[in-house]
Amino acid sequence: MVFLDLRQPHLRASLEWFVETVLRPRADEFAKFTFTVMGRVEPDSGLLDLCRELPIRFVSWVNDYKVMLKSANVVITPDRAGTGLKNRVIQSMGLGCAVIGTSVAFEGIAASNYVNAVIADDPGAMSDALLRLMVDDDARERMGTKAMTFAMQEFHPGKVQARWHALQDEIRAHRE
Repeated sequence: MVFLDLRQPHLRASLEWFVETVLRPRADEFAKFTFTVMGRVEPDSGLLDLCRELPIRFVSWVNDYKVMLKSANVVITPDRAGTGLKNRVIQSMGLGCAVIGTSVAFEGIAASNYVNAVIADDPGAMSDALLRLMVDDDARERMGTKAMTFAMQEFHPGKVQARWHALQDEIRAHRE
C-alpha cells in the first residue's frame, strides 16, 4: 500500500520516483504482488502511463482508511520532499503496519531502522527491504508489532500533551 495524497505535487512526484526507481527496475520480482496506491483522487493519464505494465492499482477514496491500511502487508511512504511530522507514518505504525519510507517520510519520528520501520533513500535498499518484507511474514509481523509499540509510546495523546506542557513551562521560565 502506497499511502499519500496525489493532490499534493510533491507527493505525486514522490510516487513517480518510487515507480521509476524502486518498482520498475525490478518489475519481474514485484510482478507477483499488487501495489495499491491510496491517493485520494483518481489517477490522471500521466500516472496511468507511468504505471503501465506494473501491478499497481489506484484507490481514490475509502470510507475507512484504517481498515485499508490494516489490510496491507506493507505501507510505503516514498516522500522525497516535505516538512513536518508525517502523520501517515505514525498512523500506519500505530495500526501495527510494517512501514517503509524515505528519511523525509520519517522526519521528526525517531524510528529505529530495520527494527520498527525501514528508512531507505536508496532505491535499491528500498526495493530489497520491500521484497524481503513482502515474502517474510514473520519479519513483517515483528516489525509491525514493534512499530505499534513505538507509536503508542512516542505519540500517545497523553505523551504528546505532556511534551506540549513541558515546552510551555520552559517558555514561561525563559520569560520570567
